[in-house]
Amino acid sequence: MKYKKYFRKTSLKQKGVGDFFLKDVEKKSPKTFLEVGVFHGVTARNICELLYTIHKDDFKYIGLDLFEEGDENKSEVIPNTVFTNPLKDFYFKYIKKTKPL
Repeated sequence: MKYKKYFRKTSLKQKGVGDFFLKDVEKKSPKTFLEVGVFHGVTARNICELLYTIHKDDFKYIGLDLFEEGDENKSEVIPNTVFTNPLKDFYFKYIKKTKPL
């Protein structure tokens, strides 16, 4: 399976690293997968697509994002994501009218 970036930031952007990661997950074929630090969800989507091809609906994905903005963490420091791509910035600001995180 090929690791897809879905036009978002991902920590697995180095050539071959995402594919290597997916091959290892495929080899172990877990029914439950925990990801800490979901960020933009690129790895989450890749993992869920892979596990669906292996197990269909019989798997669980748990994603924790400690920096998600909500009532319980209003007073905490949340990282500010600024896109260097002006089209992404425009898309989130004016079309989706939401913060990217």
